[in-house]
Amino acid sequence: METLRWTPRRLERLTVALVVAGAALMAGPAVAWAFGPGPLLPDVPLPAPLVVAATTALWAWVLCRRLLVARSLWHFLWLGPLFGVLNAGTALALLSFDSFPFGPLTGLLFGMLVGSPVGATLGLVFGGLIARFVAYHRKLLGKEPSDAGLRLMTAGAVWLLVVALAVHGFAREIGWEMAQLEHLRGTPLPWEVAGAEVASKFLATFVVLVSLVLHLKTLRWSRSVRSGGVPLLAVKPAAELAVAGLPPLAGGPASEVLVRRESAGSGPFRHGSAHAPLTYLASDTELRTRTAVAATLAAATSLLWLF
Repeated sequence: METLRWTPRRLERLTVALVVAGAALMAGPAVAWAFGPGPLLPDVPLPAPLVVAATTALWAWVLCRRLLVARSLWHFLWLGPLFGVLNAGTALALLSFDSFPFGPLTGLLFGMLVGSPVGATLGLVFGGLIARFVAYHRKLLGKEPSDAGLRLMTAGAVWLLVVALAVHGFAREIGWEMAQLEHLRGTPLPWEVAGAEVASKFLATFVVLVSLVLHLKTLRWSRSVRSGGVPLLAVKPAAELAVAGLPPLAGGPASEVLVRRESAGSGPFRHGSAHAPLTYLASDTELRTRTAVAATLAAATSLLWLF
């Protein structure tokens, strides 16, 4: 397909970027929800949820890269809690840089000890979500790259919609807890939580709209090819062509193949045109269905702004 020029490397980068962004946006509100609406460390200059978001992005990147090459994705069962504990230690080391006699090392060890219950639990949950997304990326390996890119964009929209819903839930719960505490009643949400909520909605909306636009563009382009609007390209039944070696679509080999028209030249027995197979092409019905799914996700994401 000419609408997208995906490569396996770009698909991997997109997977990592979506994972890291989603984990970072959830981290601050999740920590604020786990420890309550009050400040974790009132004497430090940096807000704890913001620092945790940054360190979570780092460890989510490490976990995602590790799972991409792991033989089994079930390694998240121990890698998730381990990185969650390390994340707690890293965050406290940064937050209390001058608070311990031996500097960040003491903060790291103390943070791993004190933050291990919450860090391990959140690490397991985050690790499971990341492993699920990486599993979908693995499913697309070796498939037709442009079709895989469309599918990954849709999966990314679903992932970020889940993130936005989770952050929204954390924010509402924190707001309810603040309303129950007399000294915090009437106080607005911490800016780190409110900011993460707005950012998660913006990112989810952006990705789902990109997914919808790409699906609409692909559908329009494929219809143009089928109607003869692209002179050098055509769509032929796969049964009429030698298609050995073509990467299949994620759903398996399709019944139609995109071909390039090539002149057969002149001379005896050389007339008309030849067709060089380029790639399998999803049917018009499948593309319309997937476009409708992207539109439904866009509608669902827009509802986030009403609450």
